[in-house]
Amino acid sequence: RLAILGFLSLRSLASTSGGDAAAAANFGLLDCIAALRWVQRNVASFGGDPHRVTVYGQSSGGSLVLSLMVAPLASGLFHAAISMSGSPRLSASSTEAATSWHPEAVKRTRCANLLHFDEGPTAGQKLLAKCLKSLRKDELAEALPGDWDAASFSFSAFSQDFRYAPLLVVDGEVVPTNYLAAYSNPHPDSPWAQGAALVVGVAREEIDFAPGDDVRNFTHGQMADFVVQHLQPAFNSSFVRKVLATYGLQGPEQTKLPMQQVYAQIVSDATMYCPSLVLAEAAAHKQRGPLYIYSTSQRVASSAGFCPLKPFQQIAEYCPHYAFHAIDLFALFAPDFNHLKTPPYHAGTADVAYGDLLANRFSQLAHTGSIKEWKKFRAEGMQTGAYSIVDLATPIEVNSVDLRKAQCKLWKPFYKTLGLIN
Repeated sequence: RLAILGFLSLRSLASTSGGDAAAAANFGLLDCIAALRWVQRNVASFGGDPHRVTVYGQSSGGSLVLSLMVAPLASGLFHAAISMSGSPRLSASSTEAATSWHPEAVKRTRCANLLHFDEGPTAGQKLLAKCLKSLRKDELAEALPGDWDAASFSFSAFSQDFRYAPLLVVDGEVVPTNYLAAYSNPHPDSPWAQGAALVVGVAREEIDFAPGDDVRNFTHGQMADFVVQHLQPAFNSSFVRKVLATYGLQGPEQTKLPMQQVYAQIVSDATMYCPSLVLAEAAAHKQRGPLYIYSTSQRVASSAGFCPLKPFQQIAEYCPHYAFHAIDLFALFAPDFNHLKTPPYHAGTADVAYGDLLANRFSQLAHTGSIKEWKKFRAEGMQTGAYSIVDLATPIEVNSVDLRKAQCKLWKPFYKTLGLIN
């Protein structure tokens, strides 16, 4: 179950499902665990090996993978995991969800007049739960507030008024605690504590998937002014000057990158790439199984960009050009995307080669539990500057050292406020 169907967190739903914490939220994650239990029971019947199960997800699916790795209920259910562009931060509790943003969705349904029963008594909670369970799936989907999935692909992420409601929550049982704590001091029954291998992937320009602003024709000076305008209200002047210098918008070493790419890198570094390194550092302190981090810098082969994403754009007729969110997913399944209808995209030679590279490395992980061509991430590297990130592109990946170290020195302290949640 996805979105509001899988992650609505209310006291009424908990009280009518036995009252345990696991029933209060994260239904979609529990669905994943139920599916993995089915795999363990049945995979041998059709030639599979229950001791070689790999979970894989991209975007929200990647976030589910990160949660499964620290979920004690997932003990023994899989042995390797791949998170592609999963949100690197999770800290909101089911109690916060039930008392703040999740009731907003109920207010937009025909159950709104029963919402006050969520705090009790039990009879009232049963009435609310019965009403909620009577809602059609389209009614629930339409009740999702528009800013729950806000324009996270823009500089609005730096605004103090920015809202992005997490659906996955810390419930104390399925997800026992926030990610930093859960990975650095994992529950002994969690797959991470038991030695499952983990791959965490991030795209270099994640937000080019659907950028919120068109800065393609900006000069360096205009881009610098744009950055100051959006960052100055939230950060001090000294920090903003460091951002401008680090990204080559001010000072003697001006960047030669297109301004749209610089735009994407600033927001992507702050919300995804650097927070993912913070999470990796926490995980590596209690590392039992292999931990690999990759950053994809691959771009699509077509000079026109990836135009099947036009329907998602705020910029008219924009086609992502850089290493955007999901480029690795599209490459992995490149032949299937040759048949997209509106508009079509025909995978080029470089796209197919990149997809083959991913398939080879991921298959190797599934078969052996490791990737011999990739260096493992080590916790001490974040302090010494010796951490290894695999820069993933064709024709071959590079085991890079200090990849985007200067940028992450800026953004690492803001993990708890800027790291993307899901």
